[in-house]
Amino acid sequence: MQLLKSKHAQFSYNLENINFGNFNEYPFSKSDLENIEIIFENDKKINFNFIIYDRSENIEKKESKKLFDIKKKEISNIKLEWDLNFENILKYKEDNKNKVNVIYQKNYQFKDQSYYYLYGEIMEKMNKNNYPIIVIQDLNNGGEGFYAYILAKILNFNLIKSKEIGSYKFNEKTKEFLKNDEIYNLNNCKTEKLEKYFNNPSIDNYGNNIIHKRTNFFYGFNLFGMHYYLRNYTRKNRKPTEILIYTDGYSFSSSSIFIKDIQEYGNGIIVGYNGNPSNKNKNDKFDSSQSPTAVIQIKNLNKKYYNNLRKYNINMNIPYYEMFNDNYQNNNIIHIPREYEITKIDERSSIYGKYNDERYEEFIKEGLKIINKYNNTDYCNKDNQKLLLINDKCKFENSYTFGGFICDKNGKWNYNQCKKSYCSEGYFFDNYQNKCLKDPCFVNIKLLIILGVSGGIILLVSIIVVIVYCRKKKKKIEDINNNTSEINLVMHEENKNI
Repeated sequence: MQLLKSKHAQFSYNLENINFGNFNEYPFSKSDLENIEIIFENDKKINFNFIIYDRSENIEKKESKKLFDIKKKEISNIKLEWDLNFENILKYKEDNKNKVNVIYQKNYQFKDQSYYYLYGEIMEKMNKNNYPIIVIQDLNNGGEGFYAYILAKILNFNLIKSKEIGSYKFNEKTKEFLKNDEIYNLNNCKTEKLEKYFNNPSIDNYGNNIIHKRTNFFYGFNLFGMHYYLRNYTRKNRKPTEILIYTDGYSFSSSSIFIKDIQEYGNGIIVGYNGNPSNKNKNDKFDSSQSPTAVIQIKNLNKKYYNNLRKYNINMNIPYYEMFNDNYQNNNIIHIPREYEITKIDERSSIYGKYNDERYEEFIKEGLKIINKYNNTDYCNKDNQKLLLINDKCKFENSYTFGGFICDKNGKWNYNQCKKSYCSEGYFFDNYQNKCLKDPCFVNIKLLIILGVSGGIILLVSIIVVIVYCRKKKKKIEDINNNTSEINLVMHEENKNI
């Protein structure tokens, strides 16, 4: 059972796992598992106790009491065909019937970073049409953050940003664990030892004697790698209002980083489904995702604690690297890690229960209805000022800055007011300064490859010229030596005759 701060995430998770309660991750006392009461919306109540038993023993099976009559929905035998399906982790479909691209991302738990080509293939397939994009993340429990950024890269109107803002928790254990590690500092584009960041802590005071110690902010991630891995693939830009992300609120870890980045930078419509039905009309309580924080396994911090916990089949992860919204330069506010801030969804869907291929049409029709509402009517989410309606009528001071119409306080697009918010590659939008700034660490991969190829050709030609020159030189020396030998021979013969 996951102890999550969001009731919607709790509901989504427990709805799918209530029959298979998993207590391995958290210790409970006996009293915690006794006299449990569940109250339903119709005021019906049931009381029960959990029974803990050893699976190796034979347990007497007792007849279970039927609490409710549930009519099972007949399951269709129609199998949905995906254009790409990698181990049910990542799936893609070009849906020509509904005119939409669909990406299903179960998690990001690939074995290593060699599977980036799958996203390149998806990007190429999407280039062949002008359809909008729907992404479904269903109980996504994260994995390798590298792929979360790759997915963000192939979706966005522009780069989310080239930098991820974060800091490390300031304590001795974290310092000890990380002191020999290095980071690539995107302020000066150099590799530095992490130890220097633990000299003087920054302190956030939340009141009521609650303080938060952390290192100074720094840019902790560079999307340069995304350029490199996807350099052989091209992307057709969609407007942010043509990209829709489904989340059940549970989306975890790297999945959360993906969703919160998309939303924070106005790069898509975030739609909540499943979750707690009792709060179905309260979008402000539906957090789009959970725990965008890096963790260390307890075994890497304290072997003794780890071994003791493993005796009871318990595992524990310790958060150490926290990420923040892009307001880090504002010293007049209290900085709160993303993990403890609610990132509100744009829309709440009426879909409940987890996704499966049998429900494909239900998800797609609902998603397209929302996309159509944002693009073909005046409607917009008045609480999301980051999401803009891109339009060519919005012109700005340079060719690398983009934007669109804003959403007014009445929830309608204001076709007379433009706002800048997006940048070309090689730049990132700074919300604090409200403009596109040049990324000092950005490298134009295509130019680099051209220069590399050109340099290689020049080097090859130079080598050939040197080889030809040396061979000619050698031949000339040999000719001179041969001529010298002939002269010497003639002189020798003449001396002999004398």
